[in-house]
Amino acid sequence: YCLGLAANTNGVEVHAFCLLGNHHHTVATDVRAEVPEFAQQLHANVARAVNYERKRRGTFWDSTVSYSAVLLADA
Repeated sequence: YCLGLAANTNGVEVHAFCLLGNHHHTVATDVRAEVPEFAQQLHANVARAVNYERKRRGTFWDSTVSYSAVLLADA
């Protein structure tokens, strides 16, 4: 749900996604150049959902590390 909401809101087409314990990998097409907004919304919603499920508060993602976006030039 968190991924779909962020993708739909920001016009990002997700081709592949893998959520790991402390980060995620996403392969997507971003024709509107909204990756920063997509990532912020995805991270915020995942943090809220996981914190709610675990009945905890506070920081979920490491605030000292930001996301990195890499252009895939070919298949």
